[in-house]
Amino acid sequence: MSSIHEQAMNYVYQQVLQRLLGYFSRAERTALQLLI
Repeated sequence: MSSIHEQAMNYVYQQVLQRLLGYFSRAERTALQLLI
């Protein structure tokens, strides 16, 4: 039971991390375009 819970938490954590990274990279790109 605990291993399944650990896997679920790890999966959710990776999903959130990927979404944050994608959001920040998009924000950086728009910021660079505004600077240029």
